[in-house]
Amino acid sequence: MKVFAITRPKQSIKKSKKILKQNGYKPKAVPTIQLYPEHNKEYQKLIKNIKNGKTDILILTSQNGVKYFFKGLKNPEKFKQKLKNVIVYSIGPKTQKALKKQGVESKIPRKYSSEGLVNQIKEEVDGMHIEIARSNKGSPALSQGLENAGATVHDVSIYSVGMPQDIEPIKQLIKEINRDKIDIIGFTSQMTVKNYMQVSKQMDKHRITVENMNNMYVAAIGEPTKNILNEYGVRDVISPKDYLFKEMVQEVNKTIEAKE
Repeated sequence: MKVFAITRPKQSIKKSKKILKQNGYKPKAVPTIQLYPEHNKEYQKLIKNIKNGKTDILILTSQNGVKYFFKGLKNPEKFKQKLKNVIVYSIGPKTQKALKKQGVESKIPRKYSSEGLVNQIKEEVDGMHIEIARSNKGSPALSQGLENAGATVHDVSIYSVGMPQDIEPIKQLIKEINRDKIDIIGFTSQMTVKNYMQVSKQMDKHRITVENMNNMYVAAIGEPTKNILNEYGVRDVISPKDYLFKEMVQEVNKTIEAKE
């Protein structure tokens, strides 16, 4: 049974493990990022804009974004009534599902990415006020693309993505990769890659780690994540067309079947 290491935050581990087991893998969960909520002045301004009817569109880009967005509300049920006057977009079906659990209906782009959403709505947002609630590491392509289309955009970090407080599990993962004990590693965002590589450099194991990654299966969700792995020297990165964890695992399955 192949060992499949995943680097997602703790909040996503349970479902990811289930998917990996269903596909015949032994999961090795080592989060290389940690999420920290930020309910600051800009978040309060975002909420106030929606309450006062100044917002035409609200965009949420992840399940975690939905979680932290509603977690900061003092009166969520009353606020949801105000949201009925706003067009809500979610990037990806899981974000849409998380919103539905909150009782909020949302639209979804055909392509689950910032660029996909911009391309879909850019012809209709001129003069609109758009609120974006996401992490501090969100792609600038979303806000810039909508501003270029004539919208007024308020892009708010409602949670930050940082290094885990305890990096020992990451060090252990790197050691196991360098001992050929991991068959596959999957990255789900640019920051999962950056933190992983940062720790390898702290251990003075960066060069050998990249070499060993080039002798195993490496997967990534999304072109930005794939590109940053390439920049670090990881050559053959498996990446699905749809930006979903399940799709990434299925793409790994196809690659292994073709090679073995």
